[in-house]
Amino acid sequence: DVCLGLDGEHGVLPDLQLCATRLAAYSSYEQALTTLQELLPVGTFSLHLQENITKTVAEQFDRLWVEETQNVQEGWLRADTDLVGKTVVVSLDGGMCRVRKDSEKYREFKLGVLGELGTNGKIENKTFVGTFDGADKVGERLLAEYLRRDLDLVTNIHAVTDGADWIPPRIE
Repeated sequence: DVCLGLDGEHGVLPDLQLCATRLAAYSSYEQALTTLQELLPVGTFSLHLQENITKTVAEQFDRLWVEETQNVQEGWLRADTDLVGKTVVVSLDGGMCRVRKDSEKYREFKLGVLGELGTNGKIENKTFVGTFDGADKVGERLLAEYLRRDLDLVTNIHAVTDGADWIPPRIE
């Protein structure tokens, strides 16, 4: 098991876990499972296993985000490119999305995006962050990404928002 990289939780090879997770990111669990079974001889791979693997990978990714958010600080990394004089565009918003639980039909999400204003007026090098964990968490993740990309060196920042009360404090 160790040589094959089995995690002891799912009994599934890491590459197969990655395939299952990627498919679930682009479609429903049911559709992902059907596609996986059509492409690979996974026999006993069940819908329950598909959901568990996807949740485990998502939790691992979330832990990495939390670690990075907690460890990031101004001056953390420095790019070789000169960002002074460039313009950053930032936006935050929230919304509701359908979920497939009987106990919860909709769930609120928060989403942020950072980008650089290109010479042609288009937003370039966009990075998105999002969470179901509320405004503070999306703000923390957006700040971590802002600092990770060395955007604290930029002299101009433009914010595009819809005026929701929770957004301005996080933009500042």
